[in-house]
This record gives sequence, structure tokens and C-alpha cells, in this order.
Amino acid sequence: MRKKIIIIMKVGEVMSKIVVTVRSEDSVKEVINALSSTPSGRLVVMSGDEAVGIISSRDVVKAYSKMEDNVFEARADEIATKGVITVDENEEVGNAVRIMASKKIGSLVITSGKVLRGIFTERDVIRLLSKMTFSGLVESIMSTDVITIPSDVDLLFASKLMEYEGVRRLPVVRGKEIEGIITAADIVKALAKGLHMVNEIETRNPIGVRSDDPIMKAVRIMNEKRIGSLLVDGIKGIVTERDVLYASLNEIR
Repeated sequence: MRKKIIIIMKVGEVMSKIVVTVRSEDSVKEVINALSSTPSGRLVVMSGDEAVGIISSRDVVKAYSKMEDNVFEARADEIATKGVITVDENEEVGNAVRIMASKKIGSLVITSGKVLRGIFTERDVIRLLSKMTFSGLVESIMSTDVITIPSDVDLLFASKLMEYEGVRRLPVVRGKEIEGIITAADIVKALAKGLHMVNEIETRNPIGVRSDDPIMKAVRIMNEKRIGSLLVDGIKGIVTERDVLYASLNEIR
């Protein structure tokens, strides 16, 4: 019965209603300051009354990895992901999730006609799934190719590594021991504060799960702690919001 609830719900009922916008001509320094305190982790880039792009933490990290300190003087529209994918607020949640999965994106802008109503993200999906029950073990959806980083390197190195490997999270190690984890969002917040080193921003003693734990346990931890990933069996794997989103497709037909 719970599985059906998510299907018949409209995305407008579960979206985040706070949409933070920036102008195309705003500087990336302004973007970073806004993004560092935005709960959804996304900014909608506006040109006049038209939404022309989305900026996520990953977009900032990508730009920083290539432009280095020059990124602060760049314009918002220079680093934004162009082409805003929107869905109507009356669209069913299940369809919205399938669009996100097929497009390999982490959010959708929700509209009513041409009016922005909200934003629907992977975090919203986790929140909904935490109220459901479905089967499966963490090992069936986790990634086993875990890219790590030492704690004594700077954020530019971390950004370049994230961009090269195509990841948003890096477990931090000291020798063979797990020390912490950093995310793209952590880097954005650090840039806003003028910090420079991984060991200044890493989250120590990251939360983890076992590979034989139910997926639902991972989902509920992510929801309760408001985090986007969990290490698995120490450093043997990692499970992310995106992994859970893909796994949920079989549950919300």
C-alpha cells in the first residue's frame, strides 16, 4: 500500500518550495555565497523572467578545478548547466523520478505554467522512500570503486580529483585508515569561508553501513542525518542518493 502512495502523489506536494535564484550576470563569488547556505544545493539561473540554467555544488567544483582562483570573477551563466528541465507541479512523483534517472540529473525545477513553484531533488526522493518498505541489500546497489584522498592536500587538488573521477564525494584517508569524507557541497562552503585544505573541512568519522544491511536502513540513515552517502564495510564501497534513486525505479512503477 505504501508503494502506491508515492505513485499517486503529485510532485508539487513533496517538492522543496524554496527556490533560490541568481542572475546570469552575477559573479561566481556571489553564487558560492548563496549556494553555501541553500538547503536544496541548487540555484536556478535567471535571465529576465526565464530560467536558463541550474548551478549545483558539482558545477562549482568543476569550474574551480579548471579556472582555479579566477573562478570567483566568472559569471553565473559561465558555469551553469544549461537547459533547465522542468515538470509541472501536477506531475506524478514516479514520473519525475524516472525523468531524473533517465537524464542522470539530481533535480527538476517544478513549474505551474511559466511560474517557478519549487525544486525536486534526490534528497526529496530519499525523504519519500524513508516512509516506504522495499527489499534489497546495500551490496546490490553500492559502488565498489571508491576513490580516496589524503587529508593533507588542498581543495583545488580535491576538486580536480572529483572532476577527473566524476564523483561528488571522497573518503579521506591517513595511510590505510579512514579519517573522514568530503563532498562537493563541503568544498563550496569552504570556498565561501576562504578555507583551502581538505583537513579543514572534512567530516570526521563518517557514518557507514554494512554491505548486508537492508537498503531501507541506508535510506533511513540518509534521511535522518540529512547526508547524501554512506561508506560500506569501512571503505569497500559507498552508497549514494543516486544509487538509491536508481534502485527505487522498480518500486514506483
